[in-house]
Amino acid sequence: MTSKLMEIWIISNAGAPLLHIKNPAFPNKQSVDPALFSGMITAMEFTANHSLNAIKMHDSKIMIMPKLEKSNEFILVGRTHINNRDKTVRKTLQKIQKTFHTEFGQIIGSWVGDLSIFDYFKDLLMEKYF
Repeated sequence: MTSKLMEIWIISNAGAPLLHIKNPAFPNKQSVDPALFSGMITAMEFTANHSLNAIKMHDSKIMIMPKLEKSNEFILVGRTHINNRDKTVRKTLQKIQKTFHTEFGQIIGSWVGDLSIFDYFKDLLMEKYF
């Protein structure tokens, strides 16, 4: 069983929001502007001595995945309920991370800003994880 994710962000190393998905099952959860959030996470990752792990809030947590060893192209972030087990959420995010890398790893380095190339992946994630 996969964990119930509230939101997913995929962020380029330059801080551009490549993909943001909000789970429609959580309509009352406040969402931060994807560009603002992406910039904040990228800045925190850049200035930290080690990769960030999680940001815990009142009723949810933001989990930041370590970058893949063979890839340094993007940052994957997921938001989930505070009571969901970290291990379960990380397994789900790891699957998403590997799938995104497989689909876009070859082109992400030369990506020029056309977000429409990620549309079908967004639909795939909505169907499979939300």
